Order: sequence, then C-alpha cells, then structure tokens
Amino acid sequence: MMYHVFESEMQQISSLNSIALLCFSVVGFMLSIAIAIFVSAAFSTQPLSELGVFLKTHVLIWIVIVAVLLNGFGGWFIWKKKSAIDLIKRETKTPQS
Repeated sequence: MMYHVFESEMQQISSLNSIALLCFSVVGFMLSIAIAIFVSAAFSTQPLSELGVFLKTHVLIWIVIVAVLLNGFGGWFIWKKKSAIDLIKRETKTPQS
C-alpha cells in the first residue's frame, strides 16, 4: 500500500532515526572505551598508576551508566519513530475505487 506522507512527517521520521543512530553509535564507542579500560586494568602486570586506579574506579562506572542511559534514549527514539509511522498509517485513507 502506498502512503501519502507530508514532508514534515518525513523530516520527523528521519530526524528520530538519526538521533537513535547517533545514540547507538555513541553507546558502541563508550562501551569499547570501557572494555579497553577494564581489560588494561585486568591484565596489567605492574601495579596501576594513580590515573589507572582513577579510570578503573570512577570513570569506568560513569561511562557504563551514560552508555546505558543513551541506549535507553535510542530505544525511546525508535519507539517514537514507530509511533509516528503507525499514526501515519492510521490516518491515511485508502482511495475508493
């Protein structure tokens, strides 16, 4: 079925999709940093420096917390996009033959 969509609706769907993609991309980047910090601390043969201890005890926790929040925001934006698409489908009237 073909849906007639206004340009503003297409921009809304596109922007929600872009924001969700941005959130998930930042989550992937942040989790890779968190994994790098954890692996470096776990396999270090020498005692950790002050910076290493600070990264492991404080920064790592906040990176994971922010990544989880951004993942939730990304899911919320996808849900909003799906809601907008469902609204367009409900409001579209099929032409009568």
